[in-house]
Order: sequence, then C-alpha cells, then structure tokens
Amino acid sequence: MKKQVRILAALLALLLLAGCSDLEKAAKALDKDDYEALARIFEKASTLEERDEIIGEAEAKLEGLINQYNTNQITYEAASAAVDSMESTQIVSSREIAFVRDELQDLQWSKQAFQTATDYYNQGKYLDAMEFFSMVSPFDTLSNQADENYAQAQKQYAAACKQQAEAAAAQKDYDTAIQILTACGNNISGSDAEEIQVLIRKYEADGIGESIAKALEEANALKGSGNYAGAYGLLQRASTQYPNRVEIESALSACQREYIDNAIQRAQSLFDTSKDYNGAISILSLAMGDFPENPQLQAAIDKYAAYRPVELKELESFFDEKIKIHYYEDKIEDNCGNEYNGFYSLLYGSSGKTVYLLNGKYDRIEGVVFIWKNSKNYNNGSLQFFGDGKLLFDSQELIPGTKPISFNVSVSGVSEFEVCYTGGDSHDWTVETPTMANVWLSKDVNK
Repeated sequence: MKKQVRILAALLALLLLAGCSDLEKAAKALDKDDYEALARIFEKASTLEERDEIIGEAEAKLEGLINQYNTNQITYEAASAAVDSMESTQIVSSREIAFVRDELQDLQWSKQAFQTATDYYNQGKYLDAMEFFSMVSPFDTLSNQADENYAQAQKQYAAACKQQAEAAAAQKDYDTAIQILTACGNNISGSDAEEIQVLIRKYEADGIGESIAKALEEANALKGSGNYAGAYGLLQRASTQYPNRVEIESALSACQREYIDNAIQRAQSLFDTSKDYNGAISILSLAMGDFPENPQLQAAIDKYAAYRPVELKELESFFDEKIKIHYYEDKIEDNCGNEYNGFYSLLYGSSGKTVYLLNGKYDRIEGVVFIWKNSKNYNNGSLQFFGDGKLLFDSQELIPGTKPISFNVSVSGVSEFEVCYTGGDSHDWTVETPTMANVWLSKDVNK
C-alpha cells in the first residue's frame, strides 16, 4: 500500500511538472533541495538562455546558504551538505563552489571565535576574550555583539590590571605596578587606555618619591656611620638620576658641608693624638677629590703640609755674597769613609755667605758637615749659621783629621738665616770648602 502511495505521488509530481516551464521546474526543484531533479531539468533545457537562468537560480541558492547559516536558519553541516549536492550537479562553476565554501568556513571560524571569547570572558580571562572577540568577522551577525562584548572585556581587563597594580603599589613595588599597567596599556585603547596612562604617571611619581626617600635614608645612615664620602656619592647619583629635585639638592648641599667639616675634624684629631701630619693630609686629600679647589680643605692641607721636612735644596736663596751653595745629586764619600747620596758644596769664593728667608716657618735645621775625602789633607775653612744676626752654629776650623759634625739647630722664629763660610786652603786654582749633606728644615709638631 505504501509503495502504491509513493508511486502515485511521483506520478502527480510529474504531471505537475509537465505543465510547467523548465525555469519553473528548476525553481521548484531548488525550493525542495532536489538537486538530482535540478540536474535533469538543466540537461533538458532547450535554450542557452534557459540554462543561464537556471545557473543564476542555482548560484542564488548557493549564496543564500551563506545567509541562512549566518542567521542560524541552518547548521554549518547542512549548508556544507547542500554545497556538496550542488557541486555534484555541475551546474555552477567550481570557482563559485569554492567561494561559497570559503565564506561558510570563515563564518564558522567567526562563530567559533565568538563562542571561545564568551567562554574566556565567563572564566575571567578578559585579555584572551578580547583577542577572540576581535576575530569575529564584520559580516557575522554576531559582529555588533562581539564589539560590545569586546568593550566590556576591555573594561574588566583594565579593572583587573588596576587592582593588581594597586596591590603592588601598596607594597611600594612601583616598578611592578608600572610594568603591569604598561602591559595593560599596550593591549587596550580609548578612555580605558587613557586612565591607565594616568595611573602609570602617578606610580612613576610615587616611585620616584619613594626612591628619593630611600636614597635620603641610606645617605643619613652612611653619615651616621661616619661614611660621608659614601653618603655624598649616593646623593650625587640620586641628583643625576632625579635632577632639579629640591629635597636631593638640599641634602647634597648639607652633606657637602658636613663632609668637609668631618674631614677637617678627623684630620685635626689624628694630628692632635699622633702628630701624623701625613695621615691628616691623606684624609683631607680624599675629601679634596670630591671638592677640588675647596678653600677650607686647601687651607687645612697647607697647614699640615707645613710640618713636612723640607730639604735645603728646595729653598731659593734670598741673596748670595761671594759664595753660592750648590747641590749635587752624585754620591760622595767623607774623610771617614761615610757615603752620602747627594751633597752641598760652596762655590766661587774663599769666604762669604748665602742668606735664606725662613720667615719663621721652621723650627729646626739639621744635617751633617764634613770634609770630602779628596780634601782630607787640607784646611777646609769653617762654617757658621746665623739666625737674624745671632750665631746658631759654628763648625770651627775643618782641618785634616776633623770628623763629620752633625748639627740640629733651632731656627724657631728666625726670619733671615745665614750660612757663612770662612775660606780654607787654596791650591791648583781651587779653594777647599766644607761639604754638607742631609740638610733638612722642619717645623716642631708639638708647638
């Protein structure tokens, strides 16, 4: 019975089609998705015009599948199956088939991206949600919704980043806070991005303020331990890193004063306890490295440098009368076999004097006067020292057999210091004179 019904239905369909044109038959076949019937109708079409009309109808049917899938009237699988069936009829071109397939595929990816984005959003993964919402095709019916959802995901993402940054800033970890917000700002736009930039500038300012406060605290700690050089260096670096900051410049200026005062005090304390003028000068010279040409430090250095012994050869004579004291770098041996690295010899005259201006800067002069071994058989004359006209030392006649004479004479308060010579024997166009070595002037450190 069922078989008879089906046969009757088929005969009825043929009778109906028999009374229609090929175009009408093709349209009805397309409406019913009867692609086999469509293929037979296309083959029997009597004119090219009818064939072109059928092709146009078939192409319209294909492109309609795109819209049907886009508007959720059919599934992707149903649309793909219809494309496959249409392809089997060989009515439309392979290019048209490929175009429809590509469009359907793009829409499928778009709708999958929307669903993935929605899942990420619901999981609180807002940056991932933004990425997939942005993949939704502008031709997708979900496009407008995707744009709205993207904007909402961006706000949620920005809010989450702000919260993370605030937590880091609460721990004074401003670098991390800024890194979080910078990464966020690179992924968003519009007013949300502007708000992020405002926060970045705030945390940058807070971070600078915190760094400055930390630098000032560390500098104070270094000063507290007596390390003024370290404190000053730290503040100098902070000043370079954060220029024109009043708090740093003020601390730097105060540290400079304290640094210099401390160096002067330490130098004075060392000298007072141990008379170590070289150590005092070393302390001041280190400070001078940070403050070149500082008048306070230079004056203190000059004060202690005055205690350093000075060789007579370093002084220039005020005037010479008939004789001149000349220093030789050569080694020499006296009449007792002692050797000296350098010596003073009296030149030109058989008697006379050389005057030096000491101006009260020294307290003692010491050294040794002797007969050169080559003059040991001659009278070498005598040597006297006068301080402002007062006799301070007299070697007496340096005759053959006279041993070297060491002298250590006070010249405290002396302005003019005279070295006087009374001549010895003359022979072979020369005059034998006393020889001196190791002549030093010094200041009494205990005064």
